[in-house]
Amino acid sequence: MTEAELQAIEARGNAASQAPWAWEKPSEDSGYRGRLMSGGAEAVLERSWCDAQVECSAEDAAFIAHAREDIPQLIAYIRELEERHAAKGLND
Repeated sequence: MTEAELQAIEARGNAASQAPWAWEKPSEDSGYRGRLMSGGAEAVLERSWCDAQVECSAEDAAFIAHAREDIPQLIAYIRELEERHAAKGLND
């Protein structure tokens, strides 16, 4: 992975809605089928009852929701490893 690719991923993460994200199942009287909520309490993704059917398993919804936290953690870990690498004089 190049530095430019890592920076692009980091920029997309920084621009996304506030973490953490969570999949919210609908209540009986709600007007939606489910929605992905951000830590800022706004809907990141919402599926209404009239939308075309899109399959999303509970596992997929959890993966999507956790990506908002997982990707920044992975980027921070990569940065930490790069710093350790450079400190040991192991630059590419």
